[in-house]
Amino acid sequence: MAVAESTAEVRSTRDASPVQSGMIGAIWLLLGIGLLFTAFPSFWTAAIAPSLTGALGSFMVGAIRLLIQVVGLVIWVRALTPIVGAQPPVGTRGGIFFGISMLLSVLFTARAIGLGLESIDSLAANPSTGLIVFGVITALLLAFGYWVLNRKAMRATMVAMEEQGWMHLHAYKGSQGQLVRRLTIIGLLVVLLSGVSTLASSSLLDTWTNRAVSQGEQGWNDWLIKVPFSSAITNSGDAVYLMLLPDLRFTIPMLLILGAIWFAVRIVNFPVFADFLIATEAEMNKVSWVTRKRLVQDTIVVLVTVLIMTVFLFVVDGILGKSLTWLRVLPSTSEIVAPKTSGAVEP
Repeated sequence: MAVAESTAEVRSTRDASPVQSGMIGAIWLLLGIGLLFTAFPSFWTAAIAPSLTGALGSFMVGAIRLLIQVVGLVIWVRALTPIVGAQPPVGTRGGIFFGISMLLSVLFTARAIGLGLESIDSLAANPSTGLIVFGVITALLLAFGYWVLNRKAMRATMVAMEEQGWMHLHAYKGSQGQLVRRLTIIGLLVVLLSGVSTLASSSLLDTWTNRAVSQGEQGWNDWLIKVPFSSAITNSGDAVYLMLLPDLRFTIPMLLILGAIWFAVRIVNFPVFADFLIATEAEMNKVSWVTRKRLVQDTIVVLVTVLIMTVFLFVVDGILGKSLTWLRVLPSTSEIVAPKTSGAVEP
């Protein structure tokens, strides 16, 4: 009886809506990313880096900081398991992805509306009222986004995305079609990383910044966005800027590289595409490949045949040209009308 009740409890948990657990996971991940890659670098630069740079050098200090951030992110992600449960609802990983997408969409949409409200004279003169209006609009957008995520079609999409393997590390039929899969991954990475290299070598990332004011060298080329009506909550009356990405010259290429690797690895484990690659390798294994000696002989035969055909067509073209000219079908060289001189009048 206890086993049956435990099984039923696990089944009911797995069948629950993935929206709630997905939103919890999305908020947890965004909070961790904000702490590790926004707050921690500022603390490291102000409190720790000055005492280590003289002994280790700036490169080693930066490497140590990056290592701490990566290890901290792994620990933070692992800590998500007890939060959403050991047996989260099916589609939770997809819910986390769509939850993060929804929160970012609300952020940019609310900010755009807030910046538009700042142009209203009555609200610009009273930032506190504008901040309240901005907060109400943001809350309404969050409620609307949560309602969209709770739609049946969206929940089905979350489950489908997870079942297709986009949010997992496991391989679909990993022991089959390995050669074709690896070649596909290499081909995709060559194309995608070439694009990243072109972007990184251009001057676009050095000039792309949303800073409204300069604050010296620290944080230069960071992606900062202004929080509307934030001057109402600061003693100095200055606007508050939210950092989304530090140092775009390095952050964006790194994110694109990670995204390219993830896409290349997961696309070959997408069930439909993976089955196609497995079938392709199976057909390749059925082919009887020729020996090297036979391959060289056949290549020579093809090249010689192409050369003979080229010479034959050249000779035939010359004979036909002369013959048609002799028969007055084609004009001779002397009969070809020369280009008219400028100013000549057609009779």
